[in-house]
Amino acid sequence: MPTAGAWDRDDHAWLGLLADAVRGLDADTPPAEVEPQVGSLAAVGLAVLRAHAPRHVSTATTVAFNRTAAVVDHLLPAAELEYVEQYCELLLEAFGPALSPEAVLKLAAEIVQADPHEEAVRTLAGLGLPPDPRPPLDCTHVSG
Repeated sequence: MPTAGAWDRDDHAWLGLLADAVRGLDADTPPAEVEPQVGSLAAVGLAVLRAHAPRHVSTATTVAFNRTAAVVDHLLPAAELEYVEQYCELLLEAFGPALSPEAVLKLAAEIVQADPHEEAVRTLAGLGLPPDPRPPLDCTHVSG
């Protein structure tokens, strides 16, 4: 367990604390020389939250993840592999592949790019449902 025994295995109260801490990274604009560290820390914190927040069901952790991602998304482009690797090193054993540096940076890119269609496809896949094979409809404005 990533909490080193501070909480029972089934007690996820620490996730709210983590969400608050990650949102706190947005309290001040970081100086340019530490933007990569702050962006990397935000990315790793969001990956830990995502590891506990299902994409296809709305839970308190999912809401906390979405809210936190919306607050710190502007910090994520500064994330750098070197710092993400350092921050993930001790967490990888507890969280597995969700906390691999590659997965963290992929999640950060997904948040920054925020493609609702791709998110819908991932949600359907998480539910075991195939996405609708029809192409998306183009909306045309008709006045009359």
